[in-house]
Amino acid sequence: DAAVLVQMQQGGLLGPLVAHAPYTLNPCSKDERTREFAREVFADDLQRMELTPGNFYNFHPGSHVGQGVEAGIDLIAACLDAVVQPGQHTTVLLETMSGTGSEVNRCFVVTDEETGFKDGVADDLMCPAVTILDPELCLTMPPKVTASSGIDAFTHALEAYLSRNAHPLSDALNLHAMRLIAQYLRRAYADGSDLEARSGMCLAAAIAGIGFDQVGLVLTHAMAHPLSGRFGVPHGVACALLTPPVMAFNAIAAPERLAEVGHILGVPRDPAKTIYEQAYQAAEAFRALMRQLDLPLTLTELGTRGLARPAITEADLDTLTADAMLARGMRGRNPRVNGERDIRALYASVL
Repeated sequence: DAAVLVQMQQGGLLGPLVAHAPYTLNPCSKDERTREFAREVFADDLQRMELTPGNFYNFHPGSHVGQGVEAGIDLIAACLDAVVQPGQHTTVLLETMSGTGSEVNRCFVVTDEETGFKDGVADDLMCPAVTILDPELCLTMPPKVTASSGIDAFTHALEAYLSRNAHPLSDALNLHAMRLIAQYLRRAYADGSDLEARSGMCLAAAIAGIGFDQVGLVLTHAMAHPLSGRFGVPHGVACALLTPPVMAFNAIAAPERLAEVGHILGVPRDPAKTIYEQAYQAAEAFRALMRQLDLPLTLTELGTRGLARPAITEADLDTLTADAMLARGMRGRNPRVNGERDIRALYASVL
């Protein structure tokens, strides 16, 4: 509850906050502290803005009130007081890994421990009432986790950008997320104490989380889930490894979009090259990013680095393919029609 958040801040566990909350800021709250805060500090805001349930109100400490972190904590208290109803639970999520985007969307994954089958699920009940993006909570993330979670966020934005369901609003979110990650992920990996880079990654992961929740993911995630479910491969690592071959596979179906992804990753715009050549270059640019982040490039390397248990061999490709085939939603949203032979060939290409 709000008291816990205040105690966390006073204990130095929370730094500068960005609170995102659909709420009614209630100047007639039953809590005196919240009531005075709402009336005095946000008097002007209350006059200017119509704050109703479902509105998205963004607060950055010091950006317009000058109250610093304390005002951020007070705002969270006001948010919680407004959204919490007697006898009901309220979900407040704090991002700590800048990867999954689950702090802002309806999505989660479930793994059957007996079979190893992993699949994604979405439900509106999973949406939080309040999400807090505090980059200082990410400062102690080790480089390997920074790389894995950050590349996962990029694949979310990339796949959603390629989705058959993509539309102009989702494109705006996903393109912006990819640009932020291209700008900040290497910096966060190289220096975990870089607060600007951590802030950029926090925002990028959340933006991508909202972006892919709108239009869905595609073939890369369909193929990555079996690697994690059956072999324990870290999710971001699995997504990264499969992204280049899936990009190349999709190049003939979405060349303009993949070419744009390549430009985001640093491929120069070259009018001498066809749009298809530029699309294939995007896959190579993503591989270059993987090398910079010391991410494995093959299924065999997963085993030698202890990231897959047991090690993955050619004998496992049929099982991986069968699991991926069951992800009909993600496969169906992929820009290029795909089948069993395609998926097995893609796994084999990175063996």
